[in-house]
Amino acid sequence: MKIQPQPRRLGAFLTLCFLIALALYGLFHLPGGEGDEPPTCKAQILAVEESANDMEKFAPGSEKYYVTLRLDSGPDEGEEVRIVHRTLNNPAFDIHPKEGESILVREEHGSYAIVDYDRLPGVLWLLAGFALALILFGGWTGLKSLFVLLFAVLLIAKGLISLILFSPTHILLWTFLIGSLITLSTQLVVNGCNMKSAGAIVGTIGGIFVAGLLALLAIHATYLTGIAEEHAVAMASGLARGGARPIFGTYSTFFQRVYDQMAQDVAVNNNPAVFLSTYATLYGMNDVTHLGFFDIPLFANIPNLVFLAPAGLEEYLAVLRWAIAQTAHPVMIRVPVMGYETSPYPVRTDYSALNLYQVVTEGAEVAIIGAGNFAQMASDAAAELAKDGVHATVINPIFLSGLDTELLDGLKAKHRLILTLEDGTLEGGFGQKIAAYYGMDEHIRVRCYGLSKEFHDRYNPEELAREHHLTAEQIVADTLRTLKKKE
Repeated sequence: MKIQPQPRRLGAFLTLCFLIALALYGLFHLPGGEGDEPPTCKAQILAVEESANDMEKFAPGSEKYYVTLRLDSGPDEGEEVRIVHRTLNNPAFDIHPKEGESILVREEHGSYAIVDYDRLPGVLWLLAGFALALILFGGWTGLKSLFVLLFAVLLIAKGLISLILFSPTHILLWTFLIGSLITLSTQLVVNGCNMKSAGAIVGTIGGIFVAGLLALLAIHATYLTGIAEEHAVAMASGLARGGARPIFGTYSTFFQRVYDQMAQDVAVNNNPAVFLSTYATLYGMNDVTHLGFFDIPLFANIPNLVFLAPAGLEEYLAVLRWAIAQTAHPVMIRVPVMGYETSPYPVRTDYSALNLYQVVTEGAEVAIIGAGNFAQMASDAAAELAKDGVHATVINPIFLSGLDTELLDGLKAKHRLILTLEDGTLEGGFGQKIAAYYGMDEHIRVRCYGLSKEFHDRYNPEELAREHHLTAEQIVADTLRTLKKKE
């Protein structure tokens, strides 16, 4: 089809283009909300070597790779680097590197980390094909449509987002203005200045206005708040009060914002809702804003709230069934991300007898209490101690919100050292409850293992664990030294 421009409209078209360019210039000078994230660089994967995965028992299904990269941009352009890359068996975030792929990397901790695939070349080819098809089949009108489409995309991507960042309280106003501007430019460029365009402009802008009013009414009438864990917990409390069996689950880091609702709405009224805390571990998300290991001091100390840390899948399912069926207490469950693959003890079906710990193996001299995710580490440490002639007692506490005082008192007869392991911060945590219970008892020493009270950002889980002696080998070495000192 031959493209036939209309010279009489050329002047108006060029004028409109000039005005659009001025609008874009102004928009691109609005604040864009750029953060302090280090820039990404393009890289080519030269070689991939799959390695033995030292995180398998902590994150089943995870994988470890040694990846050789050639940096194609950034300050180190042209250099080859070898990095460690891990996956965590999460299809939404995992990147499985392959030789020859183009990827995006970011500098982290003196090295580089893979952050995404380089999708730009593929996207550009798709856009080029779309533009060519639009021009071939649409002719002059298709070319004009392509122009206004690109303008609309830029207007939304830069203009609307920038205006929302500039003044988020006026989001409906900005949406209406940007939508109206897109409508005006589209109709005037494609159809020209005529009655047909006028009718389309009035109808479309009027529709945007009415849709905005309806959205405003719907938001206020239905109390729509977007992501609101506080609302979810309060609603779960009300549902439980009315006889329903609500279950609300989210990441541990997001439960931190619901302390008030958990205490005042749920616990004060003893409403038997069930809450599932996921990724409550140092082996989860590692960004400073998404840390999941501050939950034990928060929730284990709320009255009436039963806080459980099952030591594996079998026990988690049993605890969940009990929590749903019972109506005496609100229950929060720390969903395990690791632990016993197969439970070494009979898994209970009834947890109504609160704060009843479970002895996994009987021993003497040393007792290791491994909570939740670290139950298996307690067994591993005990197995290593046995090689040195120390036969430790291993205990799975299950309950983080209370103490099994009868069991703890019974340990005094044959034990002189108690070890507590928890996948969370020590200050105000589970282990300190045990230490405080024994207090001034001159026959018992308590050593608590956990994380220090500080923020960690984009950390390596193995390195962080090792820094805090959270490995079976380090626990064994510490224990043998302590026992030797006491002799």
